[in-house]
Amino acid sequence: MSETYYLSMVSIAAILLALIVIDPNVGLWIDLQIQHLMVNIRRWYIMTTMWPRLQLDRWRLKRALIKIRKEYNLPLEDENGDV
Repeated sequence: MSETYYLSMVSIAAILLALIVIDPNVGLWIDLQIQHLMVNIRRWYIMTTMWPRLQLDRWRLKRALIKIRKEYNLPLEDENGDV
């Protein structure tokens, strides 16, 4: 099992190396794909860590907006039915 795995990994690496030698743009494309993957990983991490905080802040802002609207006798909902 592991011999097949290592053989396939070496084969893929050899094919990529041959493509890079033949056409340097392949190397640039692989580098861009890796950079894109890293940006997406950072974005996903930020989204998963910030999502609960954003929901809490949104709830607090809506609550404060309702209090302000009650204080100034404004309608609690706008034309769209949102708070």
